Amino acid sequence: MRTWRMIFNPKKQKDAVFCQYFLTNTTDARRMYNTANFYIRNTMTGIKKSPELRTSNEVEVLHDVFTGIQKANKARDIKYQKDLEKYNKGLLDKHPKKPKHFPYPTTKEWFLTYNVLDAVFKYTHNEVYYSMNSQLNQNAI
Repeated sequence: MRTWRMIFNPKKQKDAVFCQYFLTNTTDARRMYNTANFYIRNTMTGIKKSPELRTSNEVEVLHDVFTGIQKANKARDIKYQKDLEKYNKGLLDKHPKKPKHFPYPTTKEWFLTYNVLDAVFKYTHNEVYYSMNSQLNQNAI
């Protein structure tokens, strides 16, 4: 495998576009990475505390996580029902698989996996998640 080295000069008009593109993508990726870690940390600490002792950040994050998981599971159920109706009408060859629901965090299993974080950010319409290209935000998580 070869590595190519390219030198871009932001003072040249042709290279300025590339430099702006790279700057935007790296900044957005860093924001997404920090947001994902923020959600993981606050879920970890908030889920282990009693509701009265939680900080405002932990309450907000846990609310977003539980709401996002609930919306994602509901969306999967709706898609399954639509596929089941298509199958019953004869439009699909195979019987659709039952949806696999995202697990809610517990005190023992509090870690948010990539799939759970992706669903939470998608269904809570996280502004950092939607401010960048989809292949970048999925990679940054």
